[in-house]
Amino acid sequence: ATIGDDTKTALSDGKKVVWTKGDKVDVFNADGTTAEFSTSIEEPAAEATFTGNLAPDYYASKLYAIYPTRGVNATYNKETGIITSVRIAGDQIATAGSFDKAYAVAVGEAALAPNPEFTFTNIHALFKFTIAGDAPSSVTLSNKGIAMIAGTATYNVNEKKTTVTGGAGSVTLAGTFETGKTYYIATYAFTTPGLSIKFDGVEVDTV
Repeated sequence: ATIGDDTKTALSDGKKVVWTKGDKVDVFNADGTTAEFSTSIEEPAAEATFTGNLAPDYYASKLYAIYPTRGVNATYNKETGIITSVRIAGDQIATAGSFDKAYAVAVGEAALAPNPEFTFTNIHALFKFTIAGDAPSSVTLSNKGIAMIAGTATYNVNEKKTTVTGGAGSVTLAGTFETGKTYYIATYAFTTPGLSIKFDGVEVDTV
């Protein structure tokens, strides 16, 4: 499995996007059968081998995968092209220079082969900010429009489109912040302009 620039979820030094040891993905056959694959690489890398067991569907031309793993809750419908159980949490944990990989989603696609090579692409957006003054205990990013930026969604692999079916227009990042450090909030991409950024409930900037 490989990742391109600005894809997947784990960041090295806040810049390089990487796979890490223990990462797991769900791989889907065209008939909807799902299996969990995992990697045992020792060092973070942009390319990694994932191992698992999935009976081949010889009528399929493509395989799809989702990261991070959803286990039995992940499904793929070949008729609609939709992967379900895609979710970005409205409550996230602050991690300096990166963010918790459980709070963002990537989808991979590969041609059917004995050892398929998946290329993964994020289906989410990242909001990046640096603490310049006193460190807050929480940061909330809100959408000023009507689009949802967190919650449950479906992803159509044919149309490369995410549809949020339930969620919220805000995401809160909580934990221990440090002045001078950079942090990220994972959200769904949206088209309605206008964001509100609040530190401990007080608006500090708008974009």
